[in-house]
Amino acid sequence: MMLMFFLLSLIILVTLTQKTENLKLNNKNLPFFLYRAWDEPEENARGRISESDIGLKDDSIYCHTHRMYLCGNNSFTFPWEIPKDMPRDSLRVEDMKKLVDFIDDYNPKLKFNLAEKMLFKLLWLIYLPAAKYLHWNMRRKKFKQLQQALYLLYPPQFW
Repeated sequence: MMLMFFLLSLIILVTLTQKTENLKLNNKNLPFFLYRAWDEPEENARGRISESDIGLKDDSIYCHTHRMYLCGNNSFTFPWEIPKDMPRDSLRVEDMKKLVDFIDDYNPKLKFNLAEKMLFKLLWLIYLPAAKYLHWNMRRKKFKQLQQALYLLYPPQFW
């Protein structure tokens, strides 16, 4: 029975290896980077897409223009932070200023204050399961606050 298991595992391994090699051979002519920023000196080709061009360009991805990334894991040691690096032409100038002002105002609110940290540490020393539940609730509260702030910044008519 063990011999059959090892034989079957070996067959699966060889098959997957062969499939991987076939995929590599089929995709070797594709460009290495699918996403590239606008580095072209002239702007007459901006927004033009063809079947041979599979690169993603800033202004041809209109659904990604308001995507926001959060750095961190929403914890005491590594709280969330909204980075300011985004594609150059993803937003209009007034929207970019509005977003940067929002980021500057809201990043300090994403950090946990001293009282929250001390309450967690005290509860962690007394009763660990309650501390984990408290930490989960604090993290959830930060997420809800961020969600409400973004809702006010960009009402649903922009979605």
